[in-house]
Amino acid sequence: MQSWQVKIEKCLELARKSGEINAKINCKLLSEFFWLGWEGAVTRSKLLKKSEPLDTFITVFINMTIKYNVIS
Repeated sequence: MQSWQVKIEKCLELARKSGEINAKINCKLLSEFFWLGWEGAVTRSKLLKKSEPLDTFITVFINMTIKYNVIS
């Protein structure tokens, strides 16, 4: 899991450097938040036997990160 978190962190750093996300975003913290939330969504998805929790999580994560830039 740690290696995937590092990969997400590197992707976020690239997005930050290219100006796609706020320059003040803490990429390490945000990648950890992503995995905590994603694992929760996976668990709920398995319980419900539906993909909606995954869709909801990724939609909110992307909107929060790109459009609102609320994590810093």
